Amino acid sequence: MRKNVVVTLILLLTIGVCEISAQSFLERLGKAVGTEIEKGVKKGVEKAVGNMKEKAQEKKDQKQDSESVPASTNVSVGIAKATQKAKSTIAKLDKTKMYTQEQADSYYPLSNPRTLHIDNDYLAREILKHRLDQKQQRAQNLNVNKLIITVENLSYGYLTYNFHNLKEVWCGPEVDVAAILENYIYETKRSQDFMSLHYPTYSLGIYSRECTLFLPAEKYPKGIISIQEEILKKTGDSVTWKTVPPALLRFKTLLYTGDVNQAAEKGASACKAYCPGHNFSALVVAAHTVMRHPTCQANPKFYYSCKYCGECEHNPKHTFEKDQFWKDKTEAYSHAYVKYDLSEKNYVGRNAKGEKVYQISCYWCGHNGKEEISNFTQEDLRMAGHDEITLAQYKEMMLSSWDAVQKQEALANVFVGGFDYPGFFAVPDDDHGAKVNPKAENDTRWAMANGLIDKQMLGTDYLKNISRCQLASLAVKLAEQVTGKSIKAAPAGTFTDSDDIYLLKAYAAGIISGQSADAITPDAPVTRQEMSAYFFNALQYIKEHSSVRYTVYTPNLDIYSDKGKIADWALEAMGFMNTLGFVKGTTKNTIDPLRVCTIEEAVILAHKCFYADELGWYQCIRPDERGYAGSPGGAYDPLGIQKTITAFPVPYASAGNIIWGYDNGSRFWVGENWIGRGLLRKSQKEVMLPIVDKYTGTTVFVPGEEFLPIKDI
Repeated sequence: MRKNVVVTLILLLTIGVCEISAQSFLERLGKAVGTEIEKGVKKGVEKAVGNMKEKAQEKKDQKQDSESVPASTNVSVGIAKATQKAKSTIAKLDKTKMYTQEQADSYYPLSNPRTLHIDNDYLAREILKHRLDQKQQRAQNLNVNKLIITVENLSYGYLTYNFHNLKEVWCGPEVDVAAILENYIYETKRSQDFMSLHYPTYSLGIYSRECTLFLPAEKYPKGIISIQEEILKKTGDSVTWKTVPPALLRFKTLLYTGDVNQAAEKGASACKAYCPGHNFSALVVAAHTVMRHPTCQANPKFYYSCKYCGECEHNPKHTFEKDQFWKDKTEAYSHAYVKYDLSEKNYVGRNAKGEKVYQISCYWCGHNGKEEISNFTQEDLRMAGHDEITLAQYKEMMLSSWDAVQKQEALANVFVGGFDYPGFFAVPDDDHGAKVNPKAENDTRWAMANGLIDKQMLGTDYLKNISRCQLASLAVKLAEQVTGKSIKAAPAGTFTDSDDIYLLKAYAAGIISGQSADAITPDAPVTRQEMSAYFFNALQYIKEHSSVRYTVYTPNLDIYSDKGKIADWALEAMGFMNTLGFVKGTTKNTIDPLRVCTIEEAVILAHKCFYADELGWYQCIRPDERGYAGSPGGAYDPLGIQKTITAFPVPYASAGNIIWGYDNGSRFWVGENWIGRGLLRKSQKEVMLPIVDKYTGTTVFVPGEEFLPIKDI
């Protein structure tokens, strides 16, 4: 309102100076200010009344909920507050932090591929444009997947720096390919003396077999070997270039005949590869040669490649190991203490607030800090320099120190919502007190900590079959915890055989599907399809009553031979749950929709659904979008010119960026097990998103802030 008054004052002053008297001016000013004040007061009153109505309704809902739900069914106040606070971070739908399918497709490099001819005229135009608007040019060039080059010399850095998603590079006979690649070879050779596994990722395709270099057969009859010979003539460096550098063997090389434009039109099928005979002896380190990603227990392992053409052997009996320092034998990588696991072995004790404190464990081996002390070896004793004591004495000393220092510090400093003492975290309460399988311990405890369990309703044995009434309690709890609001129950008498509050709420919210409103049969066992439908409908309720949105997806139930057994009302639900990996096939070819479920299975599914909005398709941001650390292009690239970050096969380890990368516009399916997420939702920049390496099937991680989810808005 003040701003409007000031603007009005300035306008009237201008008018007053020009044409009106002081008295007339003051009269008009008074009316204008009065009008603005009146508007402001009116808006303020309307806002206050709205707030009062909203608070009154909230109190009414809370009162109704407290009256209708027995006290024993309520979760602790701490759990409710913590989980509602967690979900409040997504209370408003911010479309700038997600893509619609249409937006994602328009930015996706593979959706609108372009062929670009690079000649002297193009360079003259683009160099000027490059200087004028670098970010815009990079964004436009993301869709370029084929280059046809007809200039004599071109910087290799220009190719990789400007075109992130290259699949084909066609070189005319006038192109000096050796000159283009010479600098690349030198840089790779130089880095091999220090950290050979690290390589630039400006264009992922050029550093893997995803990209093909097309050469004129008349000029380079032996492909890459011909280029090697040409470089030898120029440099005379017979020692350095005695063999084809592994760097040149990362991408494919094919030979074409005739005009380069006509050859490019015909494509790769009309070209030939040169190889005098495979000799799998080259140590090529690239995304496609990885057999095993590094862990705390093993170094990375690679397949050998042909020293003439670079074809990867993919023979599991013929591999080599190298660490980030190009050593064959080295110490194991450090543990990746990033896993928030509520298993009993990680339990430390209760803090002053009564919250339970746990240790963060290693992503790979599952060990925590204290557990690792018990696994110390003679090498650990030697490294510690304690030659005067035995290994057993050293372990005892370190365990005593852990109990006296780290444990006590953790219990004194670690609280929910507070600053975590390094290596520890807290949850309000996770004790459901029920019998479960050991592998279900973590999921069921997280379900309890997130307020999804009514202990009295579910009982003390989760290995029993779940009833319809118990399933309704989980689905209703899920909907209420995520939205932060209580569901208004249907009136008593809706069902002829039950007035259970959870069934009445589930019916009112549309969670109950495929059931008659006359008789609900509350104690009836639940099948996999019914369980899927309850939770799917709960997620739809959440979508309607909050800003939560879910991924776009394509169901693939056709792979199951028993798909026909799925009821029509459960088909969409089963498709969604199966796509997200929540309800998997019981075998490779069956999904068994009519199999009866246990309480444990339903609790685990409830926990997974709590984070359902975080899973699905994600796409790497463009150069001109917000990036790392909140800068327009990111901390790596403050100007937003280039945005190619490397994924982390090794979570947070020094060698994490050595094997696998991604580029602007890259699209991945993000599954469960985010790194860095505990009880409360954290901003996406604080987590690492799990994606599956397409070459090995291994889970690797990418920085969350570099990606936006593709949502069904």
